[in-house]
Amino acid sequence: SVERGTGEYVDDGFFLLPPLPFAFCIEGIDYAASVYVSSNSYISFGAGSSERAGFSALTPPVPTLFIGAADNVASVAAYKTVTDGGRGGVTVRFEGEGGFELHDWASSGEL
Repeated sequence: SVERGTGEYVDDGFFLLPPLPFAFCIEGIDYAASVYVSSNSYISFGAGSSERAGFSALTPPVPTLFIGAADNVASVAAYKTVTDGGRGGVTVRFEGEGGFELHDWASSGEL
């Protein structure tokens, strides 16, 4: 079951995940807390971001995992903790409309 979702359209916003059940190392830093999900289909570490375009290694200016990142409008940005063989993980799912083209889309990623 989904543990958290926005439940409404969110444009260029983000929400903080609860602490992960494991440490996720990105750019040499372990993160279990301070993990954010953006409505623009990416996950950032250390701080949330509302960046919506010009994605690169420097934009947003925090460590980031891109999962189909674009100027999207999320109607659902949800996560679910999972376990498999004693190993914990988190699945993040995005659903909504894509940028100016306003087509339905869905993407997901796992940590």
